[in-house]
Amino acid sequence: MQSLTPLMVRSLVRFVISLVGDPAASVTTILYYSDLLPQNYLLMRHVRPELLGQENYLFNFLINLLSSIICTGLSDELQSKITRMKLLQCEG
Repeated sequence: MQSLTPLMVRSLVRFVISLVGDPAASVTTILYYSDLLPQNYLLMRHVRPELLGQENYLFNFLINLLSSIICTGLSDELQSKITRMKLLQCEG
């Protein structure tokens, strides 16, 4: 248990620093990689892929949690509509 504590504390510190330092980019990155935001070049300038690396376990956990909640909570019909909307936005 003691070996996991420093990893989680460092991850928590990175998470808090990124949220305080640049909250828009942090939230946009989490939502974007959770597939809750459309694939849009205007939003891409706020997405910071470097937040996902460097042992940032809380970012990865939140992204996986949000994407799994959304995928399991939506009906198949709604998921297909969302997919079609994303494809249309990518084309346009």
